[in-house]
Amino acid sequence: MITNILAIGAHPDDIEFGLGGTVAKLAENGHSVFFLIMTFGGNPIDNEVRKKEAMVAGEFLGVEKIIFGGVDPFKLAHDRKNIKIIESVIEEFKPDEIYLPHLSDTHQDHRNVTLCALSATRRFSKTIYFYETPSTLEGFIPQRFVDIGKHVSTKKIALNAHASQHTKYFLYLMDAMEGLAITRGMQSRNSIKYAEAFQIFRDVEK
Repeated sequence: MITNILAIGAHPDDIEFGLGGTVAKLAENGHSVFFLIMTFGGNPIDNEVRKKEAMVAGEFLGVEKIIFGGVDPFKLAHDRKNIKIIESVIEEFKPDEIYLPHLSDTHQDHRNVTLCALSATRRFSKTIYFYETPSTLEGFIPQRFVDIGKHVSTKKIALNAHASQHTKYFLYLMDAMEGLAITRGMQSRNSIKYAEAFQIFRDVEK
């Protein structure tokens, strides 16, 4: 059965780090994947650059549509205005699954996006998963593992599309991402070489 998938991130590249391989796999299997990116982050002068990079990355992954929340990064709070943005996207695209950053994260933007999303989905009765970002803390519990062995290269290509972010630290995070995928593959206990892991908030059978 074809499903609608909504992945929500605070910034461009958050979703790619957390579930880029899973997104590519879902899209390849015919599912409709949508991104909601709440803010461009950083300097407003870079907004158009980051938007173009996100669009290119989404094309590589097979994303059907990217919605940009356009929120001022200094106003990415857990408040009614931001909750409404997420509610409107959920109402429009009617997702069967939603992916969110984990609440145990050192970055306040990631936490606030998830708090907003959980408020927006208070009447949402379908599946919600948490994903990992490079700043996710130990509170994340890997419970569901997705084999991304055939899609690691696509994930790397998508991350590379965010050229404006290519600091030494960003490139280090890309290498660390591959190491994490190997670790998650081992933890799956299913002879998987590369995996992305998710914590289940709500799992509803379709």
